[in-house]
Amino acid sequence: MLGTTAIASGEFEKGKVICFSNHPEKSDGLGELLRHAVQWASPATPFKFSSSPAAPAVKSQDSAGSTKPK
Repeated sequence: MLGTTAIASGEFEKGKVICFSNHPEKSDGLGELLRHAVQWASPATPFKFSSSPAAPAVKSQDSAGSTKPK
């Protein structure tokens, strides 16, 4: 739908939420978009967008609290 919001994201209470008005899971080539969205919203995975969608800069946190590249 032209002129309407396709994707909206934000914080809600202690978490994050992302909403899609379309169905990217049904579109070829948008798998990375969904993966990025889930990682961004996940409280267990600190996520930082990279300039290359094929190689996002994702870091995980070990039990001691230090971060390391995945």
